[in-house]
Amino acid sequence: GLTATSNGRIGFAGDYSFWNAGIVPNRQALGNGVRFGGRQLLFEAGLVLAADSSRVSDGVRGDGPQYRRNQHFVSVRNVASQNYPPTDASAAGLFREDWYHWNRIGLEVEHQTYAWRNAPNDRFVIVEYKIRNRSGSALDSLFAGLFADWEIGTRQNNQADWDATRRLGYVHNPTGSFPYAGVQLLTTQTPRHYAFDTQGGINIFDGFTAAEKFRAMSGGTPRTRTTSGADDVAHLLAARIQNLADGDSAIVAFAVLGAGSLPELQAAADAARQKFVEINRSPRPVVPRVQTCRGGRVMIAPTPGRTFRFYQKQPDGNLQPLSAGRELTLENVKNDTTLFVTNADSLFESEPVPVRVEVFGARFDTSKDSLGIADGDVLQLSSQSETAVRWQWDFGDGKTSDEQNPAHTYAEAGVYEVSLIAENAEGCRDTTVRTVRVFPGILSPPPVVQPVTVCAGDSVAIVPSNASAYRFYNQNQQRIGEGTRHNAGRIYRDTTFYVTSTDFLVESVPVEVRIT
Repeated sequence: GLTATSNGRIGFAGDYSFWNAGIVPNRQALGNGVRFGGRQLLFEAGLVLAADSSRVSDGVRGDGPQYRRNQHFVSVRNVASQNYPPTDASAAGLFREDWYHWNRIGLEVEHQTYAWRNAPNDRFVIVEYKIRNRSGSALDSLFAGLFADWEIGTRQNNQADWDATRRLGYVHNPTGSFPYAGVQLLTTQTPRHYAFDTQGGINIFDGFTAAEKFRAMSGGTPRTRTTSGADDVAHLLAARIQNLADGDSAIVAFAVLGAGSLPELQAAADAARQKFVEINRSPRPVVPRVQTCRGGRVMIAPTPGRTFRFYQKQPDGNLQPLSAGRELTLENVKNDTTLFVTNADSLFESEPVPVRVEVFGARFDTSKDSLGIADGDVLQLSSQSETAVRWQWDFGDGKTSDEQNPAHTYAEAGVYEVSLIAENAEGCRDTTVRTVRVFPGILSPPPVVQPVTVCAGDSVAIVPSNASAYRFYNQNQQRIGEGTRHNAGRIYRDTTFYVTSTDFLVESVPVEVRIT
């Protein structure tokens, strides 16, 4: 468990920690700290904000003796429980910098705390800070960090370390079966982690100055772990906010974690990251059907939300950004295309949603592209123009139709251009043309050939009828001639030939001719 406070501190709202309050009479901790498995893990923790080496605001130890804490924040709206359905427990409040803090930056902080009861989300608490610039001028660079001094068993044996993959700073005691405690940066800023001890680097155990806090937060990750055998350790995990205009806000969020081992702590950090993304993912946008005339202008306006990002898929499958805003306008759209849109109102973009931009077009199918008059073929046309309400057909032989799916019979052979002009209810018109070839016939008629009986050695001529052109094949169905007749020569034994006709587009089926 964790105690949320109204003054930027974590665990204990008072000027002294649970440990100090228990040692020194009349000192109050005002909180239950951070507990895991029945153990108290925390000595002190709280938010630190820094604009430069002098303008630093926090509620943690200052440059005085006996770990006396700064009190640079005052409550505007005390922390209170709230009903936030994605969580099992939630609290929120608002504080600002104290007017009596001479080196104040000019900030107001809205804070949220989220917790869950069940595994795997019961080993962390998320603390989220929405930091608003009320200074009257832009802040080029602002650092927001969470300082924590843990007491894991005997403090002299504590060690601090850094998991860069999880953006997780943690403290443990390797001398026994003690819990692990840590702080993880959940938002997307670059993390800056500094591990303090009594052996080197910044010494915070003789007082923690504003300049030292700024140095620890602004220096990247210069000291990710403590020295073995140090008398005491603490750490500070910070994020950098850039170009914060007056009146604007930025969110920095951390998970405070406890677990029985390092693998369990890392698993808790993974679960915290997943849960934070889940509750801060923007809702999927909804986009109505988008249709335009060919060469027209279209506006894609998703809902709900204020900020959307539009993408186009590349050949390698990656999405390339096009623009961001409330809507996207496309000019001179000539072909159907698919774009993708995300909602970017929250900390994390929604999943991309495909948007099909459809250009109204005249389209049709034909039953066949080649017809035969002798076959009695009929051209059946079927409009595929979606949303069309009017159709104008021209069959290319002087005949027309305004039916949706007309049928047409040609009287003469030839090559015809069949055109369709389709129109929808919005007045979009489009034309498409296809070529149809009409033949006297498609399948040539089968030839008529009478069987031939001759004496051995007689000359034989095969003369078919029922067509004007023929092809002749031997018994192996190899072509041996074409024309109106075929001289087979002298025949000495029973022989088989085959004949086809080729009057039309497709050769007829072969007809067997037996000579005996």
